[in-house]
Amino acid sequence: MKRLYLSLLIISISLSCAVYAADEVTDSLREPIEQIREELTQYILENNLQPLASRPYVSEEMYILGQSLAFDKILSGNQDTSCMSCHHPLLATGDARSLPLGVNSHNLGQERVGGDLIARHSPSLFNLDLFSNLFWDGRIELDDEGELHTPASQSGDLTQSMIDVFYAAQENDGFEGYGLVAAQAMFPVTDATEMRGEGSLLGGYSNEDFKEIWQALMVRLGGVPEYVQLFEAAYPNVPFESMTFAHAANAIAAFEIRAFDFRDNPWQAVISDVAADASFNDHNLLSEEATRGAHFFFETGCSNCHSGAVMSDFDFHSTATIQYGPGKGDGASGFEDYGRENITLNETDRAKFRTAPLFNIDLTAPYARLGQFNDLWSHIQIYAIPERFWLNQYSGYDRFEDTFTLVPEFETHVSDREKVLLKTLPLPSFDDVQHGFIRTLEYIETQFSRASSDVGRLTSEEGKRLGDGELVLQRQILIPFMEAQTDLRALSLIHLIPESVASGLPVEKGILEGNDATEELVANLGQTFTIVDLNNEYQLNGELSTGEIASYEWSIARVNGLELNQIVLSEVNTATPIISVIEQPYLKNANVTIRLQVTDYLGHSHISTLRFNIEISSVAEDLIAQAGDDFQIIELNHVYQLDGSQSTGDIASYSWSIAKVNGMNIDAVHLNDTGSPTPVISVLEAPADNRASINLKLKVSDSVGNTHQDTLRVKVQL
Repeated sequence: MKRLYLSLLIISISLSCAVYAADEVTDSLREPIEQIREELTQYILENNLQPLASRPYVSEEMYILGQSLAFDKILSGNQDTSCMSCHHPLLATGDARSLPLGVNSHNLGQERVGGDLIARHSPSLFNLDLFSNLFWDGRIELDDEGELHTPASQSGDLTQSMIDVFYAAQENDGFEGYGLVAAQAMFPVTDATEMRGEGSLLGGYSNEDFKEIWQALMVRLGGVPEYVQLFEAAYPNVPFESMTFAHAANAIAAFEIRAFDFRDNPWQAVISDVAADASFNDHNLLSEEATRGAHFFFETGCSNCHSGAVMSDFDFHSTATIQYGPGKGDGASGFEDYGRENITLNETDRAKFRTAPLFNIDLTAPYARLGQFNDLWSHIQIYAIPERFWLNQYSGYDRFEDTFTLVPEFETHVSDREKVLLKTLPLPSFDDVQHGFIRTLEYIETQFSRASSDVGRLTSEEGKRLGDGELVLQRQILIPFMEAQTDLRALSLIHLIPESVASGLPVEKGILEGNDATEELVANLGQTFTIVDLNNEYQLNGELSTGEIASYEWSIARVNGLELNQIVLSEVNTATPIISVIEQPYLKNANVTIRLQVTDYLGHSHISTLRFNIEISSVAEDLIAQAGDDFQIIELNHVYQLDGSQSTGDIASYSWSIAKVNGMNIDAVHLNDTGSPTPVISVLEAPADNRASINLKLKVSDSVGNTHQDTLRVKVQL
């Protein structure tokens, strides 16, 4: 999918977020992995990272109401836009655009057309119940005294009875309130560009006519008998006539909290592991690259802003990124966005925006509050070192071509439709000429000339060294750590899309490609299933797809827990292809996401995906590794015998290894005869304080490749 790159303006911007020197050889790359894990454990403990709280309870009745409201265009003035138009499950709860298109638009993602651009990027909706404030400028928040602040607080339009809905308790009120998340859902419907619409049924109001807009929407919802039933089922003992839009917003929040609850990722597993006993025990939770990336994240100060287990301080910071787009009406041009200043009215908050949490960050491109960055690495680099380095990189030493290029990369990463929109926007510039977003070669050459005259500018040789050296290595560890923020269940969210909504208006179920695409063309992969046997052929079923289908095209979109070459997908241009797994996955619970694109005779296409679990048992039922009981080593150079002879099954081989050593050098531990059931272990050097521990692992394998593992812990106390 096409995305967006941006350069920096050559302006002096105060960075309140951490920066790191990309030309330094960091400890994260240099130190042995055992030391990295020990120091990472200390970082986790020192920062008091604790397992995340579980999401709040959501009743089935509340979920069904919230799901219908979230996908229903009835909440927009022209009934053409839903909450999910810009936060769609198929697009990882975002819209895959730099800037969203709101009312008077249709379709999803980069194919969405019509309407006006919204001033800020659509953030993802994962795990909102963990947030301390909402929106890029934090205009929905609780102060230190616990008082709720919203755009409707001063006017009194958000009444105490509405707030009471947000903070209701199941045991007292018969339903649950969802706090800040519910308060947030009150406001997109009031914005003329996002959902209300000018010239619509709600167009006679202004963005600040909150009470009138909310009342009009409740009248509209009350005209749908099915909605009245859904509301009264979700809110027992509360008649619909007594309800306000707070009840609708609360239900939308309930759906978002339950549907987009994806907080179980490898990094959170590490936090839980360390929190249990102050030790990083299971090294399989993070790859070595991701472990080094986590260490780097703390060592270089990324965690100053992306702090805590939620990985956000929920504070507001300036970063060296350009302003573009329609803006918020600020500045002399009206195209600026003063961010947090518009909430606090404090000039020191100008152009400050909230630190975004990093849940499932690998899935939610493009990045930053204007969607300036196509991929994670593009965004991360702005924090690398001062802006002159970014200009060198942007101006562009190409290590493959061994030359500097002046062609801006983002030219090729913007869809044609989005490029047309962006070209129409004025952009503050160094020479007071409005160049528009897409830069001309003349503009780039002028910028490059100005950068070259900067006495503090890095030399070409420095640019080459940084572009081709340490920064490349940092990418190899930081990106895996960002990928470790992904809950694998979030890879496919198509099951969250309802077949219909209470109003009967059409539901946006997929991305329609082609100018005249119709919603009748729908790719449907059928029901998911679990692959449980090696080399068995499983048939996929696209026959439920609808429309004038001229062709089917199946492909593998993503794999997890196994390699791509371990899966065979054949007959990919039929409605019913065949899939098989030909080798044992390296993870017990692996999965594959399959993509189906159907195309009609006019060239219109529709795409859907579906994830299939792979649970091929790697252990024969009677194959059990037993490493024996934990014990103590109390003498130096004494030989202690391990005993794996109690392992059961048709064992073809034994493999013993040292999994972890704490409190001493691993070279001081001698493990011999590792291929036998009864190897021997000895300690050759005393630990610093005569105390240490050793974790040992035993893996047994049978003749057909099934394996099973067991561990034991050896205490060293001399």
